[in-house]
Amino acid sequence: MTDIPEKDAGKSADISTSIKEGNQDVLEVCQSIKLMCAEIHHYFAEIFKDDRPTLLFWKRTAMEEENNAKEFALIAKLKRQNVIHSLRIDLVDAEIALIYLRTLLERLKKDPPSAEEALRKSIRLEEKMTPYHLGNIVEFADPSFLKLFAAAILADQDRIIIFRKVYEQLTGD
Repeated sequence: MTDIPEKDAGKSADISTSIKEGNQDVLEVCQSIKLMCAEIHHYFAEIFKDDRPTLLFWKRTAMEEENNAKEFALIAKLKRQNVIHSLRIDLVDAEIALIYLRTLLERLKKDPPSAEEALRKSIRLEEKMTPYHLGNIVEFADPSFLKLFAAAILADQDRIIIFRKVYEQLTGD
């Protein structure tokens, strides 16, 4: 998957789509993206099941992604109550990201990574999936709703920092 290209030179790269144009599908795809990220991390937990701290690290990460997926389901419900002003994501881009994740998991299963490679891939994965984090997608009609999801938004932002710290500890870099 590549970065999302700008649509036209004269248009903003930030795609704000009206909530009345059937964005439920976009939210469902974003939920699937989070679930696929969780599946990748569960797979890493399975690979490293003999190393309890590593197993727990990947399980916790997978569970955080599953919680993020549940938050997208909640946002889909809130959409029906006009709590969401707009979504800043394109359905096609989200579907491409989901295909990328499915392909990545298939490749990982064919060639299981080392602990170092798993962390490196997770760092890259977080970098590529940043546009699909809750805080980058949803614009609430009432800013007070943003506070309800503040913990999830912070967890998304902190995850890459945690991956980098663990990677540095593992490699001594």
